[in-house]
This record gives sequence, C-alpha cells and structure tokens, in this order.
Amino acid sequence: MSNQPQLRGTIELRGDKSLSHRAIIFAALAKGKSVLRNLSGGIDVAMTKSLYQSLGVRCAGNPDELIVESSGFHRLATNEKALYCGNSATTLRLSFGVLAGSDVSCVLTGDQSLQSRPIQRVITPLREMGADIHTRGGSDSPPVTVSGRPLRGISYRSPVASAQVKSAVLLAALHADGTTSYSEPDQSRDHTERFLAWQGVDITSSQEVTTLRPGVEIKAFEYHVAGDISTAAFLIVPALLTRGSEIRIRNLLINPTRTGILAILKEMGGDITIENQSERYGEPVADVIVRESPLVGIDTGKYPPVIFIDEVPILAAAAMFASGKTRICNVGELRVKESDRLSGIMQIINCSGGKAEVNGDDLIVTGGIGDRRALPQHQGDHRLAATIEIINLIRDGNVSGKYHDLISISAPEFYDAIAGLTA
Repeated sequence: MSNQPQLRGTIELRGDKSLSHRAIIFAALAKGKSVLRNLSGGIDVAMTKSLYQSLGVRCAGNPDELIVESSGFHRLATNEKALYCGNSATTLRLSFGVLAGSDVSCVLTGDQSLQSRPIQRVITPLREMGADIHTRGGSDSPPVTVSGRPLRGISYRSPVASAQVKSAVLLAALHADGTTSYSEPDQSRDHTERFLAWQGVDITSSQEVTTLRPGVEIKAFEYHVAGDISTAAFLIVPALLTRGSEIRIRNLLINPTRTGILAILKEMGGDITIENQSERYGEPVADVIVRESPLVGIDTGKYPPVIFIDEVPILAAAAMFASGKTRICNVGELRVKESDRLSGIMQIINCSGGKAEVNGDDLIVTGGIGDRRALPQHQGDHRLAATIEIINLIRDGNVSGKYHDLISISAPEFYDAIAGLTA
C-alpha cells in the first residue's frame, strides 16, 4: 500500500438522499411554491421528482435550486396508468402512504431490481388504515395498485425497524380520520418526524412511539438539504486509513439515527471530531473532521443496525484494514436491499485479499490484507461498487472511474470528491 495518496482538504457534499426525497414529497403536498436547495443529484431522487411531476406537481430548476409548485395534496391527479419509480424503494414505499388517502388511482412499479424488493411490510399497516392497495396475486413485490380512499388513524406496532414503513404510515396519517400511533423495535431514522414537527404538525416522538394527530396542512417552504452522511462515509474511511490524511466535511447531517457509522469508527480508534454543530430545519448539522488513525476490530452488537445499515459495505472495508476481528451484528436486512448485500460484501472482501464470512445475520471480517483472489463483483448495487473503489484507493492509491453511472444512483459527486481531496 505504498502508493496511498493523502486525502486532505475541505469539502461540502450534495444533500442527503433521505432528506432530498422527503423535501420533494412534502413540497408536493404543500399548496404553493417551495424552494429546495442542495438536493441530492442522485438518480433515485430524480425518480421522486419525476413521479410527482406525473401527479401534476410543477418543478423547475436543478438540484442546486429546485422550484416546486403544487396545488396541494387534494389536487394530486394523473392520467398515467403506471407511475415508474426506477430503482428507488424510497420513492415507491413513501408514495404508498401519500396516495393511499388521496383521490388518485394508479399502479406503482419500478425496474427489475425494485420489483424484487419486499413491500408487504408497508402495505399491511396501510390496509389497517383502510387503504385499497394490493399486488398481483398477493405477492411481496411491485407492481402495486393503489386506489385512494379515506383512511382512519390506527395504533400500529411494526415488527421491523424501518424508516420507510414508518414514513409511509405517517404520510397516510396526515390526512386520515383520527390519531395514529406507530411503534417499532428500534428507532429508525426520524427525518419525517422532524420535518413534520418543523412544519407545526401535532406529532410527538420518543424512541418507542410516534403519535400524529392530523389537522395541520403542510405549508410551502424553503429548505436547504444538509450533506449526505452515507456518501461522507466513503470519504471518512479512506481518510482514516491513508497516511497523513486530514479532511473536513462541512455542513454534514449528523442526525443520531444516522450516525452509527461515526460511533463505530470512533470506537475502532478513528480520529473523528465534530465542530460547529447547529440545527437546520429540525435536523442537526455540523462539520466533521477526520484524521488518519489506526483501527482495531470491534463487535457492533450494542449498536442497533438500523442506524448504520446503509454504511455496512464501507464499514466492512474499514474492518478489512483494521487489526483484529470485527463482528458486524444483526445485519440480515442487507439480504433484501438493492442486491443481497450481505453475500456481496463478503465476496468483495474475500476477492480483494481480505477475509470475511457470514454467520447467521452477522458479518465477520478479520483484518489483514493478502493477494487479490478474483475480480470483485458489484451485483449492480451502487454501494457495493463504491466499496470496491474505496478498497482500490486504499490498496493501490487510485480508483478506476468505471462505475460512475452505477454510483450516480446515490452519489454522482463520488469521483469528483475523491479527486478533489487527493489532488
């Protein structure tokens, strides 16, 4: 690893993908003109914008500044029989909640990958609210037919911790008759709750239960999206592992339901500090400073996987270069992401000269780098492709650049960010 570059400098990333999806959806629900700045430039977020344009919402501009004009929730309408969500599960699942209580009837579908993603976990509570929503033959995957109708509030205990399930229920509850209470095994990311509270909606949240009382309409708004922490993780790990590196990531989202990756890397010995913390639109934002430091393996069992699930691929890469063994616990949910990420991560680590195995729902990575054994495969998954590139960067001092189109699903700025910090 003698060819390692230093990563040095200051960078500000495009907006967080989860926040960007929600900003567009809430702007579509609000009557009037909303201004959204620093949206994610990823393809998934573009699918959300396209879908709501198909529902009569007008959008002008670009991710730097997008003007969204809507006649409000009660005027959503479409002449299209099928609304396409591409590869974006967030677009699909959150839109179930929006459309279930609307005056719209349509089919929601997506690409081949999306058509293999589980959705009954979302449909079940919406049906309890009275939604007319079903799949072909009762399957657990799209396409999905939604026929909007009046809904009622419910008290629901989810068997899984999922921000997408929770958000779909809360979006439906906004226009339902009566109070909705939602609980889950662990607290999933809470961006929807924070936005609704910022808008003045009667919503209360704890780690156990979220309760929403309808009656407040979403108002048109201006919103600047904080930097994407999932993208940041792919810069933080090589900065920790390349000699002499020091980077500052400005205005990064540090919502505690998303910062599991930072806590785990710090426990592994990572030199990561937080400065200039503030609150923006109900979300905590700060500068994150990362300095090169040796890492040691740990057991992540005390961290709920829901707070770092999207960052497991790059965490596994970090463990590959750490000393000792890292057990990444209870991450079976990775089997039903854009690919079977659990087996995909194991394959990438082992092919790249590391040692990884899956034991039940745990991923175990033993530190130490040997010779490459085979060409790692990304399975068409943007986060796996980015992980391959970061392993290459740490090992060989360069990235191939050949996965730009795939990685652009979530982070089109990925290669430019690396180039800017290694120049």
